[in-house]
Amino acid sequence: MKNIQNIRLSLPSHPRFLSVIRMAISQVAGGMRFDEEEVKNIALAVDEACTNVIKYAYQSKHNKKIILTATVKRDRLVVTIRDFGKKSNPESFKPRPLKKVRPGGLGLYFIKKIMDEVKYDTSSKLGTTLRLIKYKNENRRKKRKGCGYR
Repeated sequence: MKNIQNIRLSLPSHPRFLSVIRMAISQVAGGMRFDEEEVKNIALAVDEACTNVIKYAYQSKHNKKIILTATVKRDRLVVTIRDFGKKSNPESFKPRPLKKVRPGGLGLYFIKKIMDEVKYDTSSKLGTTLRLIKYKNENRRKKRKGCGYR
């Protein structure tokens, strides 16, 4: 028997809705019994990913749509973020070096550091689908995968 549950949010691409996304993801991750630190980190990674959608895919336009799906599986949380904006080129994504101290530019670094798998799907005609996976149990974790794409 598969133990799978989904929640889906469709929100405008306005930064004011990032708090809704953080709250929803925190509730889901907390309900899965991730520890408090992991819950905060997962919410941060999803927030950073959605911020990148607003900034880069939608070029700070606030009237576009972000679809977020959280899938709860027995051993992992899968978060899918779908945008319909400017298509991403994951090969060009380079987090800035941590040695360069200045505000901004660390979102991708945090996303890849926090999540166990980060995959970009650019196969659709419009926009990008980002899939973030966080495994619950260290013993079940698959080999960490970086920024992949299809």
